[in-house]
Amino acid sequence: MLTGVVQPGSRLLDIGTGPTVYQLISASRFCTEIVCAEYAEANRAEVLKWIKGEPDAYDWNSSFQYVAGLEGDSSSWEARKLHLRDAIKAVIPCDVTKPDPLTPHEYEQFDAITSMKCLEAACPTRESYSEAVRSITRLLKPGGTLVMISVISESFHTIGGQKFFTLTLDENFIEEVLKDAGFNAIDIKTFPAPRLNQDSSIWDSNVSDFGGMAVVHASKV
Repeated sequence: MLTGVVQPGSRLLDIGTGPTVYQLISASRFCTEIVCAEYAEANRAEVLKWIKGEPDAYDWNSSFQYVAGLEGDSSSWEARKLHLRDAIKAVIPCDVTKPDPLTPHEYEQFDAITSMKCLEAACPTRESYSEAVRSITRLLKPGGTLVMISVISESFHTIGGQKFFTLTLDENFIEEVLKDAGFNAIDIKTFPAPRLNQDSSIWDSNVSDFGGMAVVHASKV
């Protein structure tokens, strides 16, 4: 968002918001309309609680303080909270496995789309992942910006003793899918998982086989 590609006054769609808002803090500086699209009703409810300032909403203050510090004005974090609350205009259901992920809601194409660890959790195969990318691409204006954060080389993760599937991705596959969907200026930066040594990850292999992260930035043709 800070590269200048996303202009002030832009409209943003966040796909797979989850129960969190930290990923939208920087975006709210530029995007005056943010639509949060999330599959799980419980997650949508958490975001709405935060927007309304309900007493049992999760406290994101430390995230706002951290981001404001990174952006060079640590004293602005409280104002940034109000700014983000005002920028989020809707929290709606979303199913990326459908041809129209936002049905029954209809919107004009967005200037920017963000998505973080969503498609690899929702799509059971590489074919369905490719279809999902094409579906969300139709929601983006020509010349619009896509920003994704994906896990790579992971097939599962465990939360609270429950094991969850993750579609295994790699940098080359992600780039190929984006090109086929009509993107150019594709920039993918990968960050391998920290390791204790050459043969051992710091991650408990019973919790995840996480291999790293990919930060993806691309423009729709």
